[in-house]
Amino acid sequence: MTDRLVTNGGKRALRQFLIQNLDEMSVGTGSSDPRSTDDELDVEVHRDDVSNDSADVGRMRSRMKLGVAEANGEQLSELMLHADDDSFARIVFADTEKTEEIELAFEVEIEVQNT
Repeated sequence: MTDRLVTNGGKRALRQFLIQNLDEMSVGTGSSDPRSTDDELDVEVHRDDVSNDSADVGRMRSRMKLGVAEANGEQLSELMLHADDDSFARIVFADTEKTEEIELAFEVEIEVQNT
């Protein structure tokens, strides 16, 4: 039997790679199921830079905020992380209405695990 796993050093390297390369997040109003072939949102309404930090050995977080003046009147329901002008991950979530009375913060946590 051969066991395979990502070492803590490998997890740190992957985390650092993601922190350096995940640079933007976009939100939109689409609702189709995410597919591995997605390279854009169904309906993108806002895109901005992310802030990244490490949460643990194999875990990192990307964050983006929508201020009170951004994407108002939109029923947001999808999110995409971008790395160097390419898609990295797409997430569909329950509709959230964005109004000028609220600021929204989006956070995506990525963890490398051995299974």
